[in-house]
Amino acid sequence: MVAKASLYDHGQKFTLEPRVGGRAFEDNGDGTGGLWWNVHAIQAGEFLVLTGHIWPGNGGPATSIAKLSLEERGEETILKIHDSMFWRLTDERVAMVKWGWDHLFAKSLKPYAESRRRG
Repeated sequence: MVAKASLYDHGQKFTLEPRVGGRAFEDNGDGTGGLWWNVHAIQAGEFLVLTGHIWPGNGGPATSIAKLSLEERGEETILKIHDSMFWRLTDERVAMVKWGWDHLFAKSLKPYAESRRRG
């Protein structure tokens, strides 16, 4: 199974291959895009760990180790993201990372997942 969600209005796709060694990458559909992470560890029903590099132009150079976990709260499921990054930290870079996670999950994957659940 491959999870896909549109990242931006212009059709760019983000793919997460949910297996150890799988990739998390963006694909512009024309042979361009970028590899963001590789799946480092999975504990079914508990967490997913991603490791990757951020290249210059996208806030790097930097290394990211991100742990994603889900928490059930009544009828809601909350996504928790713990992103440990190695780089020169600035307020601008922190804002960029927060924007990226929010755009990827809250603005893209959440609507995609909810539309699939409805059928």
